[in-house]
Amino acid sequence: MIGGVLILLVAIWFYQSAIKAEKPNSFMWAAIGAVTFFAVQYMLVNLNVYILEAVKDTQSGGLLPGRDIASIGDRVTQDTRGGTSGFLLSVFFELMPPIGGVVVAGLIRCLAMLGIPPTPGNIFGGFGEMISGIVSSMKSSVKKT
Repeated sequence: MIGGVLILLVAIWFYQSAIKAEKPNSFMWAAIGAVTFFAVQYMLVNLNVYILEAVKDTQSGGLLPGRDIASIGDRVTQDTRGGTSGFLLSVFFELMPPIGGVVVAGLIRCLAMLGIPPTPGNIFGGFGEMISGIVSSMKSSVKKT
């Protein structure tokens, strides 16, 4: 869900940046941003699953013969971590892929589209203004009497 919303925001961010930089093919840049975000998120989700499965395999002594990954079950119900550290680790594994996708898309935006050095201000430049523009456009224009 978070990734789905962010992929749309990244596409809008790239489109607006391409328009402001007067780049040809603004829609192509929006597609490049969305594909970059999706590819990085996909790779990081797979990395998360690999890490969690590796940790679970070391805790249980490996997979039993004749038992495949599908029969192991849901990681959430079999997870033995608990408390605050388990909660924080789960939040990290949930938020790392979309945040990584936004950062890599921002790097692509800086280096390939705009040709500016990748500083934190440049990487995320324009993203806050885009969010505030979306929020202000959602405010009701009807005045109360």
